[in-house]
Amino acid sequence: MRLGYVTRVVDEDSKVLATQVRWIRSLASKERVESLIVLAGRVGRATLPGNVEIREFGADRWRLLRFMLEATRARASVDAFFIAQGGPFPALLLPLKLGNGPRVYQWKAHAVVSSRMEFYARHCDDLVFTSAPSSFPLEIPGRRVVGQGIDCDLFQPPTERAPDRDLLCFGRMSPIKGVESAISLVASIRDQLGTTRHLDIVGPGKNDYLASLRALADRLGVTDQVHFAGAVPHYELPALLPRYRASLNFSKGALDKTILESMAVGVPVLTSNEAALESMSGTLARELAVDPTSPEDLVDKVEGILRLNEVQRGELAARLRRMVVEDHSLERLFDKILDEIEGFEGKGAASANPAPG
Repeated sequence: MRLGYVTRVVDEDSKVLATQVRWIRSLASKERVESLIVLAGRVGRATLPGNVEIREFGADRWRLLRFMLEATRARASVDAFFIAQGGPFPALLLPLKLGNGPRVYQWKAHAVVSSRMEFYARHCDDLVFTSAPSSFPLEIPGRRVVGQGIDCDLFQPPTERAPDRDLLCFGRMSPIKGVESAISLVASIRDQLGTTRHLDIVGPGKNDYLASLRALADRLGVTDQVHFAGAVPHYELPALLPRYRASLNFSKGALDKTILESMAVGVPVLTSNEAALESMSGTLARELAVDPTSPEDLVDKVEGILRLNEVQRGELAARLRRMVVEDHSLERLFDKILDEIEGFEGKGAASANPAPG
């Protein structure tokens, strides 16, 4: 299979999209993939296999025109295009797929499906892949739930080091992440139990939002307990995450990959993220589900995790790791996606998502 791969960034040093390099590397390594032509808006540092060719279309006002030119050039050399996440690319590729051209497949994880994205999914994409049902809540014949893509070779439990820090929030910081609830939790633990717990906030964010979080910590009197570490390179996370007894994630929307990265190294995540909870077994979901609007219950649940002994922590870590490897590993993700593509092609793709006309 010869594929075109569309993404905004190919850069191992990207603060937000570093994982795209690993996705490309994993897909290109599959025996079923003969070649991969990557169309990327921006290209930075990336080590990729020899069957990968990168074509950069830029990020300025002419980027979509250059994308169309590069996609047209690639048309005769690919059997299908695979779009990683969003953008207008499905509509731009629609003319190329008409008349027996390459199929268009897309990975999309967003809890709100805009009218534009619904048009793409119904009329431009042949299949849409997502991580959990609520990560793309549009029930169409072409939707396929295949899990997330976590590099479980990179994110592995530590062999020796025990956790030495309390709580962590990490990822791209924005209001949808619910970081305010994590800061309030630190104050609630102090007020209810008289216990001092520390929270590290790790990740990039807009200055005004980070300033509002610092102001909240100051108002609650927990400035000394809440540390803003800023962004760290993605490749440093596997060593950083196991230092924490627990991670907090109160994000709304699609399945947050930071939840699964924590679990892959054995760190329990207390979360209210609907997509994450629906991806867990009933037992795990009951153990880790929290309601950030209920301070007393939240404190009780978080303290229960923080006070686990070594044996209990090890047993929970093994269960978390097993769930991620079996359901959300990068190694299995593209096997499932390629299986779906081949099955779709074999059943007569033309009738599944007809082009508008």
